[in-house]
Amino acid sequence: FPSTDDVRKRLQDLDSEISGIPAISGSPGLSLGVLCKGQIVHTAYFGRRNENDTALPTNNTIYWIASLTKVITATAIS
Repeated sequence: FPSTDDVRKRLQDLDSEISGIPAISGSPGLSLGVLCKGQIVHTAYFGRRNENDTALPTNNTIYWIASLTKVITATAIS
C-alpha cells in the first residue's frame, strides 16, 4: 500500500485536472478531502461557494446537496 506521503503527492499532482470538474459538472464549486490510514492527507477547494457568490470554498463551506447524501453514505458503507 502506498505511503501517506505518496498518496498526498499523487493527489496534489491531480489538482489541475480536478479543478475542471465544476465546469464539466455544472456545479459552482468543489471541496475535496481524502483520508489515508486514518489521516487527512489532502484537502483542496475549487470554484465558488455557490452560484451567487464569487468567494472561494473553504473548510467551512456548506453545500446544499439534499438527497445526494444517501448515495454518498451508501457508497461509504459499501
